[in-house]
Amino acid sequence: MSQQTTDNRPAVENLAAGDHISDNTGVHQVVHVLRYNNGDGTPMIALTQLPLGKGEPWVARHAEGTKLHLATDAEVRDYTDAGRRAALAEALHNLADDIVEQRLPVSASLFDVGPGVLGSRADLERWAAYVGVEVTLSGRIPIASTSRPIADGLSLHFHTQCSPEPEPVVVDPTAGAELAAKVQGEADALPAEV
Repeated sequence: MSQQTTDNRPAVENLAAGDHISDNTGVHQVVHVLRYNNGDGTPMIALTQLPLGKGEPWVARHAEGTKLHLATDAEVRDYTDAGRRAALAEALHNLADDIVEQRLPVSASLFDVGPGVLGSRADLERWAAYVGVEVTLSGRIPIASTSRPIADGLSLHFHTQCSPEPEPVVVDPTAGAELAAKVQGEADALPAEV
């Protein structure tokens, strides 16, 4: 079932794997649909759902005919992004905790951090402003990079980048004139209309 439907509350039996539903706990992807009858013979549907972002899969059971809310594309995007951000924040907190609790060794002089290759120049500019540097070019690749002392003899190094700048297009100014002359010559060679 498409996420772009006019019926935003389909009956549970009309859902399929890949659909996204939303409720008061968030947005969930339907990964499996199972029809069955419960003990008294009532037709039921079991949906295995995977929360977008953080969380474990779970099974919801509904009587046939139960209407569920289809998530909009915007809700899916929002929950996917929010979930990715929450998962990243949790991983960074766990890393910080493990460093503080001395479960992980640290370099004697440099600790390197970076969000990788960003999707746009605007995103790179935001990170550069955050760490207090200007975007520079390494060849055609825009980068933001800095090292800052954070403790006696220890520096925090930050580096990120975005896709390379497009190569400049070099236009030979004489190419247009040559083409125009060729076309004009071919036009002049055509027989005159009567």
